Amino acid sequence: MVSDELAPLEAHVEAQVKHLTAVADVVRELRSAEELYTQEYVALSSAVPEDVQPALKRLPQLRRVCDAFSLFVHKCSVAKAAVAEDLAKEVIAPLEAFTADHVEKAQHLLSELYELLQKEKAFDLAYENLREGCENDETKEETPIDSTLSKQDDSELQLHRLHRDRLLRKRDAERLAIQQWITALHFAGQRCQAHTHDVLRQSRVVYERMTTTLTVLIQGLQEQFSQDDTTLATYNSPSDVSEESWANFIAEYDCHVAITSWMSELFKQILCVELKAAKSLQKAKKRNRALRKAFDGVEFSSRFSELIEFHGLLTVNIANPIRRTLKFTKERQERLRNELSKALEEASTRVNATRTRLNARKVEEKDPVRCDSFTSSEGEEDNNLSVSTLEEEEEPVESSPEQIELDRLERKLALQRQEIARVWKQTSFLAVKTMELMVQDYSKHVAKALVALDNSSHSEPTQTQEKKTPEPWKHITERLAIAVSDKSVPPTVETILNPRRCSIGKNNVVAHHRRKVHKAPSEPSAVQIVLSFAQSAVGVAYWAAQKGFMTARAHVPRMGEERIALAVLLVVILVLMNVCARSIRLESSWGDLKDAQNPNVEDLVRIVKLSLHVCAQQTRT
Repeated sequence: MVSDELAPLEAHVEAQVKHLTAVADVVRELRSAEELYTQEYVALSSAVPEDVQPALKRLPQLRRVCDAFSLFVHKCSVAKAAVAEDLAKEVIAPLEAFTADHVEKAQHLLSELYELLQKEKAFDLAYENLREGCENDETKEETPIDSTLSKQDDSELQLHRLHRDRLLRKRDAERLAIQQWITALHFAGQRCQAHTHDVLRQSRVVYERMTTTLTVLIQGLQEQFSQDDTTLATYNSPSDVSEESWANFIAEYDCHVAITSWMSELFKQILCVELKAAKSLQKAKKRNRALRKAFDGVEFSSRFSELIEFHGLLTVNIANPIRRTLKFTKERQERLRNELSKALEEASTRVNATRTRLNARKVEEKDPVRCDSFTSSEGEEDNNLSVSTLEEEEEPVESSPEQIELDRLERKLALQRQEIARVWKQTSFLAVKTMELMVQDYSKHVAKALVALDNSSHSEPTQTQEKKTPEPWKHITERLAIAVSDKSVPPTVETILNPRRCSIGKNNVVAHHRRKVHKAPSEPSAVQIVLSFAQSAVGVAYWAAQKGFMTARAHVPRMGEERIALAVLLVVILVLMNVCARSIRLESSWGDLKDAQNPNVEDLVRIVKLSLHVCAQQTRT
């Protein structure tokens, strides 16, 4: 049955469709993992807290580190968000369109093959019946008993032969059409396999684009830090520690502590996001492993391994020493703030207590002194005496022990406050430098991870030995004695118009020989031979050019500076070759000119000799 013959082909097409669907599922799994990773990365608290913004405006060194790192994380989230979008737009959508087109074309090919096989079977059955009848008639004609056949029987035999040859040509034409459609189905499978490898290549292009973007961001961040280090590399000790600036100073110190805590928390969130991304990619890798077992030739496992290793490299040094160093810096800042604030509060308490005692004594000393006077003169004398005694008593009050103690405590408080401000300022400066070093260390490890991902992407994939599966149309080609081309190009018009005649079985050798005697096939003409040779030459030239172009493209450097240097080198080589060619032409033309001038020189010598001879004769006469 024809349906039984097409069953292996239908199973083959169904396997191809399942393969494409499974590859699309793997890419969707990769996209979902990248999308989840992007959502968590965008949700990072990369913005600086608003409650420290006023104090942060007065701290240029701390602000530049915070702004640089916050902007870097934000731009990284934008670059990583583009990966999921590009996978959906440049990989998944073309793969879905190709799958739908492949299903449609394969169904069309199978339906055409079904009709062609039915026609071929009908023509073959009719041809076999006529061939047997003609063979019987021919055997009867060869026997001496059948030598008295009538002309009418001879004409019927000729008619049967013509009808038989016509059926043979139709059957061969149907077999040729079947061969072409099977070849088209074979090439459709090759395109399917090529598109599967193209999916992997296009996914690598998407990640290479992300790698390039992040590399540019890291270079910009490092250049910004190097430029800022030349302008803000000195530590300025505090000069103003008055009561008015003390509140702002404490707010700025608290801002340093808050920013250190914010950066440590941000690194903690980045670590969690990278670990979750590696786990989600591990799940996708397991699904791809199942796909690998079901279908051969899928090389996504290496891609998932590269991405898992990439996210693992992004977590290097985050837990230790980055977060550990930031945590230690924050604890040191808080410990210094608590200890020094407590000491400063105790000193302020002593100063306030001493000032309170001194004020109380001054109030007691300023109370009016009662005195009895009988005359106004005595009252005036007593008043003068009391004023003089008060002036004498004021001097000891100013130099009293309480006043001396108060002055000493105030000086000590001012010195202590200045020392605390100096220690806090130095601690804040070191904290800023520590945060800057941690950000630079993180950016360096991100750059190393990008280099590793880029190198693994450009490395040549391992050539796996693909299993040679039996062709599903082998039973059809063997029955019809046709061959399916394994070349990478479909059959041309010349091969379709001039097919090779199908071979005939051993039981048909005699009839085939007689048919060749009655109707000899025409030999291939010179035009056909020239066209075939030209087609082969063009195919070989195209293959050589394509191979050379691919080889040159593989050896072209990826960096822009290297490409520019290579282009300049090629231009210099071309200029030197042009100069050499011009010098060779100039030398040849100079030689030709010299050869042409040699006879002229001889003639000139003869003319001079003749003129001298004539002059000598004239002088004699």
